[in-house]
Amino acid sequence: EIVNHMIRWRETVLERIQGTDIPSPGDNYFSFIRDRSEGEWLKTLKRFQETQALWLDAIIKMKRKDFNTQHKFSSYSNYECVHGILQHDAYHLGQIRLLKKMIQLR
Repeated sequence: EIVNHMIRWRETVLERIQGTDIPSPGDNYFSFIRDRSEGEWLKTLKRFQETQALWLDAIIKMKRKDFNTQHKFSSYSNYECVHGILQHDAYHLGQIRLLKKMIQLR
């Protein structure tokens, strides 16, 4: 659930940077995972890697002035969005690491 949440926020913020007005969802992109199979997990990991590639590509293509661009539908700049998604990822990756440790200690 955490990884899917991260993926959806990565996609949303990237679309916002590219000029699309996307409202924040009421469920904050947290939803119950019905299919917990290995195959579905591998698809999730692939989507996560794809969003990483999309972000790297977007950042590489941005000019210095693009980082200061203010969104017409929010008070955030592209710079703040990039830092926000980095902090969001760091926070949730830390959670995942702690969960993994807890499982290993059982």
